Amino acid sequence: MNDALGVTKLALLIDGDNVRATLMPEIMAKAESLGTVAVRRIYGQFTAGKMKSWLKHIDPFDLTKVDVTPTRSGKNAADIRLVIEAMDMLHGRQLDGICIASSDSDFTQLADRIRANAISAYGFGEKKAPAAFRKTFDRFFELGNAEAPKTRTRKPPAAKPTPPTAKLTPSAAKPAPARPSAGRVARNPAPQKPPLPSSEIFAAIDQAKGADGWSRLGTVGQHLRKALPSFTHKKFGYKTMSGLVDAIDGIEAKKDPDQGAFVRRK
Repeated sequence: MNDALGVTKLALLIDGDNVRATLMPEIMAKAESLGTVAVRRIYGQFTAGKMKSWLKHIDPFDLTKVDVTPTRSGKNAADIRLVIEAMDMLHGRQLDGICIASSDSDFTQLADRIRANAISAYGFGEKKAPAAFRKTFDRFFELGNAEAPKTRTRKPPAAKPTPPTAKLTPSAAKPAPARPSAGRVARNPAPQKPPLPSSEIFAAIDQAKGADGWSRLGTVGQHLRKALPSFTHKKFGYKTMSGLVDAIDGIEAKKDPDQGAFVRRK
């Protein structure tokens, strides 16, 4: 069901209670290798303060927070909300695939239902994900393999005491190092920020523009990284991609609670 431009549209639904926040860059890289991630949602107890590790990923990856607080202890409300919204997407959105980021086998029936609707189901989970759960998806990506293993550092052996040496006579003593002259003070100049790639950003906005004239900010970032492989908003001194775009004249932005951030030329 690719659109007229041949773009594969995907929805990424993340079980924030089950997936580690450190895996987010790997999840997004693998999801974007399948197509354009048009919907990006993370489910968890944000109000209860249990999702602090995920907060730093919200803006950089254009995620929509879905705050779910269970009414009773022991009830996994986040899983239920994720399933409900996935079912709504099967009937209300033109998608080519749905990505489920979780190692929880409770989503097995959801993956079966997605595939029954002639839509691809992709799974993203850790090594602990059961084998039967993995086989439910059209393709399952195991996460965490790229992380470096933790190594134990050994304490260096204690230095052996050296025998006392004879005192040096004034003539044999080493001369003190020369001090710099008072008029010259060595300072490290502060690094200068590189100029903003305005022309490349405008070109990326044009490439990502939809029928309504707006461009999804996440898709703009994808085009930028293709044109400038080393591109990152932090390189230019901005914590988020939204902050970088706001600093460029001629661009206006808006944010939709369901769809995420959008930009266009003024």
